Parts: sequence; C-alpha cells; structure tokens
Amino acid sequence: MASTLLEAISRRTAEQPHATALDLDGRTLTYAELGHRSAAIARELTAAGASAGDVVGVLTHADLDLVPALLGALRSGAAYLPLDPRNSPAQIARLITAAGSRLVLCASSLRHRLDAAPDVTVVQPPQPSDRHDVVNPPVRPTDPAYVVFTSGTTGEPKGVVVPHRALAHHAEEMVRSFGLTSEDRVLQFATIGFDVAAEEIFPTLVAGGCVVLCPDPPTSRELTGVLTDGRVTVANLPSGYWQQWSVGRDSGLITAELRLVVIGSEGVDASAAVAWCRSTDVALVNAYGLTETTITSLVHQVDAAADTEVVAVGHPISGVTAYVLDPDLRCVSDGTEGELYIGGAGVASGYFGRPEETARRFVPDPFSAVTGALMHRTGDRARRRPDGAVEVLGRMDDQVKVNGYRVEPAQVEAALSAHPLVALAAVAVRPDPGGGRRLVGYVVLYDGGTHVPVDLRAHLSERLPTHLLPAALMALPELPVTRNGKLDRDALPDPGHQLRREPLADPRSALESRLLDIWREVLGADDIGVRDNFFDVGGTSGSLAAVLSRINAFRSERVGLLTLFEHPTIAQLAAHMAEPVPAAAAPVRRVRPAVRRRRTAG
Repeated sequence: MASTLLEAISRRTAEQPHATALDLDGRTLTYAELGHRSAAIARELTAAGASAGDVVGVLTHADLDLVPALLGALRSGAAYLPLDPRNSPAQIARLITAAGSRLVLCASSLRHRLDAAPDVTVVQPPQPSDRHDVVNPPVRPTDPAYVVFTSGTTGEPKGVVVPHRALAHHAEEMVRSFGLTSEDRVLQFATIGFDVAAEEIFPTLVAGGCVVLCPDPPTSRELTGVLTDGRVTVANLPSGYWQQWSVGRDSGLITAELRLVVIGSEGVDASAAVAWCRSTDVALVNAYGLTETTITSLVHQVDAAADTEVVAVGHPISGVTAYVLDPDLRCVSDGTEGELYIGGAGVASGYFGRPEETARRFVPDPFSAVTGALMHRTGDRARRRPDGAVEVLGRMDDQVKVNGYRVEPAQVEAALSAHPLVALAAVAVRPDPGGGRRLVGYVVLYDGGTHVPVDLRAHLSERLPTHLLPAALMALPELPVTRNGKLDRDALPDPGHQLRREPLADPRSALESRLLDIWREVLGADDIGVRDNFFDVGGTSGSLAAVLSRINAFRSERVGLLTLFEHPTIAQLAAHMAEPVPAAAAPVRRVRPAVRRRRTAG
C-alpha cells in the first residue's frame, strides 16, 4: 500500500498516461494532463509559501479545475480545505479563519466570494503549460491531508483533520471494497464541502478509472439521464436521495453500464432496499462512516433475506475496527444495544484547534495492541447481529441527518438565537411535501410577536452553510416543553405551507409568469405569489434543484443554485435574471515567491 495518495495516483499516471481521468459532458482530461495541471498548481502554491502543515483553501467550481486543484494543494505539501462556492462570503470567511488558512486557491470567477476574507493571499490556478517539473516536498503519513468542517454539538462547526495515512488507506480499501478497476466510470455527485466527494474522486483515480463530474446535482428524476449520458458504472448516493429515485422504479431506470450503487450518509429504508435487490442485479452497498473516521468505515452488500427489518452497515473494512460498547467501554453481547466506536487506520487526527473536544471524542483504544491508538466515539446507537454485522439504530444525542448531511440542531439554533429580536430558538426535522425531510426553525421573539423577522433568512445565510438553512421558519408565543421542563421537539408544530399574511401577488411580466408556473409545478401548489419566499411555501434544497433544472432548460445564461438562495422570491429572481450579464472578471494578480517563517498547523 502507498504511504500517500499521491504515490498511488502517480503510479497510475505512469502506467496509463493517456487514459481518461476526468469527464465533464464529453470534455476530458487524461491522467497525464491531470498530472501536469496539478503540478502547475503545486508550483504556484509553493511559490506563494505553501508547505507541509499549512491548510490551503480551495474555492473553485465543480468542473475540470476541481480535481487538479485538490491534487495541486496536496502536491504542495499542504492540506486542502474544500470551500463550497454556494456558501455566503461570511460563511466562507468563517471557515478560512477557523482553519487558519493564509492561502486560498480561487477561480477568478469566484474571487468576489472572498470579499469577507480580506487578509488571505489569493492564488489563481495557472494556465496549463509544458513544464512538468514540480518539487514534491516530503510528506509524512501523519501530516494533514485535508480539513473538512462538520456540525458541532456546541453550536459551532468543527474542522476534522484527516492525515495522509488515513486518506491513502481509505482510497486503497474503497478500491477493494467496491471492486473498482480502470474500466469504471464513477459519478462525482457530492458537493465539494461534503467529504464523500473525496471517496468518489480519489479511489477512482487510484484504480485508474474515470471520474464523471456533475457540477449541478441532478434531481432524482434527472439522475437516470445523467447516468446514461456519463456511462456511469458506480454511483455513490445519499440514502434518502437514492430512495426517491428508486421509488416507483421500473427497468428503464437501470442503465446498461451501472453495476454498483453505494448508499449511506443516513438511515436506509429496509423495504426499499429489499425491493431493489429483488428486482435488479445491480449491487446495492450500504456504507457507514463519519468525517472523523475518514468517510467510510464499514460496508455491507444489502441482502434481501437478512435485511428485511434493518439494513446492516456490515463489517469494518480492512485495518479498521468497530466496537459496540456500554458506558464503561465494555463490549456488549450480540443483539444488545450500545454505542458504536471506530478504531484503526481511518481515525482522524482530531478537531483543528479544539484539543478539549478532540480529547472527548477521540479516546484511547483499550482493545488495540498499538501504543497510543485512539478510537472515535461516534454517538450512534448500534448492535451486532449473530454473524457479526453491525446495525446502526439512531443517534444517542440530538444530532440528525437531512439530505445526507449531519446536522446538529445546536448549530442552527445558535445562529437563530444570534438575531437581536430572537429570545429562544429550536430546530426540528419535519416531512417535506415531496416525501423527504426538511429542517424547520422555531423562534420566540422578545416582543412575543408571531411574525418571523423579515431579515432572519438573510441573517442565517451569513452564518450557516446552505445545507443547514431551515426550509421553513415559524415564530411561536412559546416553545413547548415536557413535564420536566425540557424542550419537547415532538410537540413543535409542522408548518406545512406556512400561513399567508398578505394577498397573493400576481406576475407582472412574462418571465415572472413562467417562473411562477415552474414553482407551482415543482411544489404541487397553486396558492403561490411572486412575493412569496420559496422556503415558506414548502420549498426545500432538493426541490430548489428541480426549479434550477427547469429554469436552465429555457435560459441561454445558466442560473446557479446560489442565485436561487440569494433571490428566494419570484419577483427578486426575475429582477436578477433581467439584469445584463456582467463583463468577465479582471484577472487576479499572480503571487510572487515570498520569504516567510515556516510554521506547522495547530
């Protein structure tokens, strides 16, 4: 096994330089071209002062520049911090600060997203050149490879530091677990800020396969077309999304090339999984893991006979251990519930700059023969079957999963409570009109009013990533509590389509009329006006993607998902779309080599 991911990919590049590594709608990069581009980026970052122990922010579109940027950061010796361009400038700046990043590799078209982070040095990806040389600084297996932020129980996101040894081990084991070969074409579905993206990209390159890029995540109705057009053989999907795609599925949804679907990131409906296995030969694998244990730790090929009640997450991958323990860290018997702990090669280094939180969640592994070995306390309730397969039964705390993302209600509640008019806040997960799940935020205002402050959504968008923004907001006179005075989340009302507080506003132009038709079709509702907020009439992140797809079907200038978040009413969106397209951004000044003191990450 290679000690670093770069070693493994370099071997593949030498073996098959002309094979296709990346494919975006027919535009491709070979392994050799990928190597040249990442080397050029590494030279630019090194000239700017990047070295081992640094954390380089990567802010780019999910196109042919994405993977070279990630590899370029690694080849400079630094760790990469993926930054989702859909997030607000304030949120991006907050993550950059939290990770201690001084350098950000940024596409010129996204330079404005760094307006709230004026103290960073911006490095623009260079144009491809004929130079192939790059000085690959020595990287130790314990050096950080990437930092990904996940929700925190304290209300603040936590940056998980994943070392090179864990990333290399994960990539090699996913090649084995998923049977990846140079013939595979793997869909890159997850957004860059979600660590599953690394699982879609890096194992594919280690196996010599092709990463099929997908900049705009398709709706479940569009997925079959994406798989067909990309000749995808392996797709890694959030369980809830997969279930929406597979419900009502007929043989026409299974493409000729598709051989494996990997699901995970949230609980799996057993009846849907069993129905899939009984009606198709396409393998269905349930994968389990956390950011803190390098993405995937256990895998299980769904069995129609054994998974009728609960779909197991299976057995640990090679080099990883899984324990079901009681509060005294003793193994419980098969069939008995306990807390799941993960140890072994995938355990991350901890939380960036949070030694106390690291010590609380990364604890000494009493079952390991390796001196100083740690295991991660997952917070998940679990039990073992008689065959040793692990079943995950839910959370031991209040953490939930929505659309594949881990969500700590405390983080969203902290952002709600930071508004000057909000006295109390609560968050719950409720069904959305399309059969999925959505976050609902509840506030009690200091003045006792029942009208949500008009600037509350804008306030939240400056403090939270897009996947944590509540789909609906309600102002209540008080929050319901149990007999012992604790918040009674089950008693929080379902907003449905929130009550209208003003008459329907009719469209005033052909564009507004067309947008209104799209909204009504996607949301299945007629009582919508052009001044209604998309999320207040039942919209979710998933249905927003469906709206985006329909808009871009009739527009020559494509509209991005972030635009819809920033202009959530038809009136606002139509006004924005009617504005002339701005001229191309001025080129960013290249960074010159600078002398500086070396430092290491905390």
